[in-house]
Amino acid sequence: MTSPSTARMYCGRSCAAFAYVPGFLNSCLWSGVFLWLLQPTALLSQTAISGSINVYAKVNAIAGPDLTVTASAGFFDGDQVLLIQMKGAQVDEVPGPDFGTILNYGSAGNYEYAVIEEVIPGQITLTQELCRDFDPAGHVQIVSVPVYTDAEVVAPGLGAPAWNGNIGGVLALRVSGTLTLSAPINLDGRGFRGGEICTNGFDCSDLAWATGVVFGLCQGGDKGEGIAAAIPGLTMGRARMASGGGGSTRSNAGSGGGSNGGAGGLGGQPWTGCGPIPVQGIGGEALDYSEDRVFAGGGGGGGYRDNSQPAAPGGRGGGIIMIEAGQIDAQGNSVSANGEDVTLESLDEGAGGGGAGGSIILRTESILSALDLSAKGGKGGDTRNVLFPFDCHGPGAGGGGGYIGTSLPAWPALPLVTTDLDGGDPGQINHFTGSCGFPSTHSTQPGESGLTQFSLALVPDAPVIDLGEDIVACGGTTVTLDAGPDFLSYLWSDGSLTQTLTTGEGGLYTVLVSSECGSATDSINITFLDLPIPDLGDTTGFCEGSSLILDPGEGFSTYLWSDASTDPTLSVSSTGWYSVEVSNEAGCTGRDSIQISDIYPLPVPELGEELLFCEGEEVQLDAGPGFISYIWNAGSTIQFQDLNLPGLYLVEVLDANGCAGRDSLIASWLPDEECRSIVVFPNAFTPNGDGLNDFFRPVINGALPLNFQMSIFNRWGEMVFVSNDYALGWDGTYRGVAAELGTYVWKAHLELLFEGESLKETRSGTITLLR
Repeated sequence: MTSPSTARMYCGRSCAAFAYVPGFLNSCLWSGVFLWLLQPTALLSQTAISGSINVYAKVNAIAGPDLTVTASAGFFDGDQVLLIQMKGAQVDEVPGPDFGTILNYGSAGNYEYAVIEEVIPGQITLTQELCRDFDPAGHVQIVSVPVYTDAEVVAPGLGAPAWNGNIGGVLALRVSGTLTLSAPINLDGRGFRGGEICTNGFDCSDLAWATGVVFGLCQGGDKGEGIAAAIPGLTMGRARMASGGGGSTRSNAGSGGGSNGGAGGLGGQPWTGCGPIPVQGIGGEALDYSEDRVFAGGGGGGGYRDNSQPAAPGGRGGGIIMIEAGQIDAQGNSVSANGEDVTLESLDEGAGGGGAGGSIILRTESILSALDLSAKGGKGGDTRNVLFPFDCHGPGAGGGGGYIGTSLPAWPALPLVTTDLDGGDPGQINHFTGSCGFPSTHSTQPGESGLTQFSLALVPDAPVIDLGEDIVACGGTTVTLDAGPDFLSYLWSDGSLTQTLTTGEGGLYTVLVSSECGSATDSINITFLDLPIPDLGDTTGFCEGSSLILDPGEGFSTYLWSDASTDPTLSVSSTGWYSVEVSNEAGCTGRDSIQISDIYPLPVPELGEELLFCEGEEVQLDAGPGFISYIWNAGSTIQFQDLNLPGLYLVEVLDANGCAGRDSLIASWLPDEECRSIVVFPNAFTPNGDGLNDFFRPVINGALPLNFQMSIFNRWGEMVFVSNDYALGWDGTYRGVAAELGTYVWKAHLELLFEGESLKETRSGTITLLR
């Protein structure tokens, strides 16, 4: 298989919270066990976590699976990540009552989990293309998502850096087992930024919905930040900017509250001296969660001042918390993403609006103990008059409540789960005044309550195709590849269009599958190995007194002999049938057997007991015929060994069965007195034409032969040779044919002249004919 870290998915979206489950078309599923996205990030063991656990980067461009980012440090191959688009909504840009109203959400709020395939400086490549639409112009960020087996949030708790206009404001984690809260999770005020204050001259006639800097001077408090990008030149004034609250006007009206699931409140009336004119800051627009999106809380509008007194900017919205856990043991702790309260009291000026509650998404199987969830709106800023104590100026509006979404169908009755999605309280006037009363909000409004969703709608899964590991199979068999049943179409590398492909040929096979959410591909190598063929040889035997090593050959993975041994070879020392089964790396098996039918006797060379010869005489030893090899310690490699010196003579012979036999003989010189005989007859000769001992004849020492007759007889008594010339000698033939090897009897009559005397002698003996 091509591993997840290298496979290229041509399009697709990892389910926003759940794993792809084979067998269910384009679905995410809870089935009694929390299912994880099937990706290569390794689970961390039980871990104590606190502080900020995510890494962030702004995404500047998206080209297929390749993301161009501002910084890639802190991201690694195989990391799970979250892509989230913070902004991107289109709004009415015509200054007037509808300015800043959302016309189209675009891809704002879209989010998607993914896995990193490769990280290089300035670029992150995902294992698949993104399924949902993302527009980098809408402030897309990539967030690392740590994955744990079990995790415990410990003091001081979990948080995240505040949204800074490019990154931050999001906390995301996954826990396959239990997430224990021994400390809170808090992203209060980490969302969209509140509007800044403006300092300029006072003007009761300022009715501007949207304005900017004129002649270097601001013309109203900034609009709070929301899911639509600010429009250059029109960033100030009382109209909302999508989920951002409208700012204060130059008549010191109160600013609008930011929004999320609930709308932001309307700011307070302007300075009482201007009369009850409708110039308050407008609250942010309640956001639509009918699609699977998530938004940070909108910022409240900024205040306005003209008397150099303190004036409050808008409050920040709450951040985004996305938790996936098998179960949550909250132990009474809180998870909060509240909008920021405006705590600075504005004196004789228009106050800022409260930030909206953020978003909390919990995908879990169960909640084990009491849990407090809070994404409420922030309170608007209060006002107090010190320069004009009998008048009043506009307090800031409350921010709207946030959003809580969960995969559960309802909150469990026990343990208690409490939620707070209330809108923020409006600011109030903190001094007694005859014109406004005490206490008074001067028509300032609270934010609206936020939104809870149960049984979160699940989006189609990205196609996840896994053909498995590369396959090694046995030759002569077939392999069936199965891409799985959950796709709309299939295209194999051989052109097949079916879910499965059966083949008996090796090679690289690739399949392209498609679903409602893109397409994906995977490849697999198939190798067919030849069947293993062990070879124990033919029916055979072995030599007496030894054993036989049976060897089926090399290169097999396993061996199993008939005696249950598993060694590569088997030593046998008795006759019978023996078998072996071998296998190769694919588990293919082969068998062979052999019959050991004989135990061969050892060959027996016969050199005799002892050899006595005279000094100066040359003698030949004979190991016997019929052997296939001879090795003498005196150097000969043939049947015979010539010698003229005494000593130990050894021979080893090998017969046709490969069996070895050995014999030895000690050769010694005869005493000198015995060797000084006038006539000496040899006891063996070798008529083989090598010029040594080719004739049988006497050796006469110091005498002159006068008469000589020698007769030689075979074992049947036949005379095979007769001569009257002692020098002629027998050449080992009989009637022109080489005589049989063996022992012959000889008889000789001699008359010699020795030292002036005539000597007559009859001698007899045996001679061994050798070749």
